[in-house]
Amino acid sequence: MSQLYFNQTNNQFNGTTRGWTGQNTGGIKQFQFKMSPITLGITLFAGISFLITIITYYPYFFS
Repeated sequence: MSQLYFNQTNNQFNGTTRGWTGQNTGGIKQFQFKMSPITLGITLFAGISFLITIITYYPYFFS
């Protein structure tokens, strides 16, 4: 599961518990994106692939 999913789930749980019982179960935290080595590698791979695709097919669209 992604970090965004867990953060959203925890925030929903904390908000629901606070609304129904009035208990303070923890604050709602702002989502912060953390760059892991895997995420960085996937992002670089996608970016480089997109760049190579644009360079390869540029003459096809603009000639």
